[in-house]
Amino acid sequence: MKIKLITGLIICTVLSTKLVVASELFLMGGAIDDNNSNIYNALAKATGKIAEPNQCSDDWTKTTCPKIAIVTSAAADKATGDDIFNNDEPDSLSYKSLYSKYGFSVKHISAHIDNYQQTTNPNTLEGKLNKTILEQADVIFFNGGDQARHARTWLNDDGSYNQLMQIIATRFIHNQVIIAGSSAGTAIQSSPTYGEGASFGHLYFANSQGLANKSVRDGGVNGSGLQDMRAPIDSLQNSGNGGKMSGFAFAPDDVLVDTHFDARGRLARLIPALRDTHKQIGVGVDENTALFIKDRVGTVYGKNGVFIVDNRYANYQSSSYFAGKNFRVNYLSMGDSYNFTTLKAISNKSLIKTSRYTGYKNSNNIIGAYETTDLLTRLVDQSSGTNFGYTKTPSYYPSNTHVFKFEFTKDANTAGYYADGRYTVIDAIVNID
Repeated sequence: MKIKLITGLIICTVLSTKLVVASELFLMGGAIDDNNSNIYNALAKATGKIAEPNQCSDDWTKTTCPKIAIVTSAAADKATGDDIFNNDEPDSLSYKSLYSKYGFSVKHISAHIDNYQQTTNPNTLEGKLNKTILEQADVIFFNGGDQARHARTWLNDDGSYNQLMQIIATRFIHNQVIIAGSSAGTAIQSSPTYGEGASFGHLYFANSQGLANKSVRDGGVNGSGLQDMRAPIDSLQNSGNGGKMSGFAFAPDDVLVDTHFDARGRLARLIPALRDTHKQIGVGVDENTALFIKDRVGTVYGKNGVFIVDNRYANYQSSSYFAGKNFRVNYLSMGDSYNFTTLKAISNKSLIKTSRYTGYKNSNNIIGAYETTDLLTRLVDQSSGTNFGYTKTPSYYPSNTHVFKFEFTKDANTAGYYADGRYTVIDAIVNID
C-alpha cells in the first residue's frame, strides 16, 4: 500500500514504496440494512472484544465493549452530521442507536466541511477531544454521503494528511485500529477516489474527456465536489461524467474502490476508471455487502457480492469511444475471499462440474441493476460459452449514441462455484466494444 508523507512522524518517508502491513480495512458497499447482523457482528468480532448489545458504557476508560468512533464528515455540514448520529428515523436507526444495538460503545467525531479547521486541529478544545477519541477507538468508521467532503475534512489542500488524520494513519499502519466505512466512507479509502455522474456517462466520456482532475478544495463549502466542471452545468458531460481527487490511501496501493456496485451497474464506470487512474485492481462492493481486508486478504460478508476486476492484461482499443479486451472479473459472495498479494480468489463453495443451463443469457440494459451479476453467475453455470450485455442509451443522449457491447466469456481459467443459492465466479473474461 502507498502511505502519504507524514511530516514529523516516522512512518514512511518514501511515497513510492509499497508497505505491507497487518492493517485492517472494513469496506461496506452502502445501503446496509440495520438488521444485517452478519456484517455488524463481523465488525465487532474483528476487534477481538466482546460486544454487549445496548449495554455498553460510554466511559472508554472502563468499557470492555469494542469502541467505535463514528465520523460523519461526508454529511453536508455539522448540523446534518450531528442529526444522523443522534436521531433515529422511522425507517432507520441513528448511528449511535445502530452501533449500540450491535454491542459497541459509540462516540461521535463531529468534524465537517464547515468546522474542520477547528475540529481536526489538536490545539483547539474540539480537536483535543477528537484526538483522544481517535487515539482510543478500536474502529474508526467513515459515513456515507459525499467522499469529496471526507477529503476536505481530513486532507490538506495538497492531498497530504492533516494533523488528526496523521494520528489515524499511524494507528492504522501499526494495526492498532480498524478503518471502516460505508458508501462514500468506503470509496474514500483508495487514492485517488472518484465519483459523481452516472455509469453510462463515465463510459460515454471515457475516451473523449476522462475523469476531471479535482482538488481537495472542491470538497469544501459550496464546492463542486467530484463534478466535471470542465463543461457547463446543464451539459451531458457535467451531469454524466465525474472526477477524481486525493483519497485516504488506506486501501492497497494498486486498488481502486467503488460502492453500490451492481445495484447501480457500475462495472461500466469502474473499468474505464482503472485505466484513467493507472490502477491494476478494481474492487466493487455491492449494497448490503462488506469486504473485510486483513493482512491483504479480503473476506466477503452480507447479502450480495463483491466484484474484483483485474486489468493487468487488458488491451485497450484505439477508438473514439471506450473499448477494451481481456478484463478478468471475479464475483465473490459471502464467505469467499481474495488475496491482494497473490491476486487470487478463493471460494468456500462447491465447484460447478455439471452445468445447470444449456443456453446463453443476454441483457439489453447491462448498466441496469444486477444485470452484470445475472450474466456473470449464469456464465459459469451454462454450457454456452458467452453472454452479451448491451447498454441502453438514456433518453437525453443523442439518438446516434454508440451502443456499448459487453461480452462475458470464459476460458480454461474460468471457474464457477455454488452453495445455498450463492455463486462464485473466478476469472471470467469481459470485453467491451
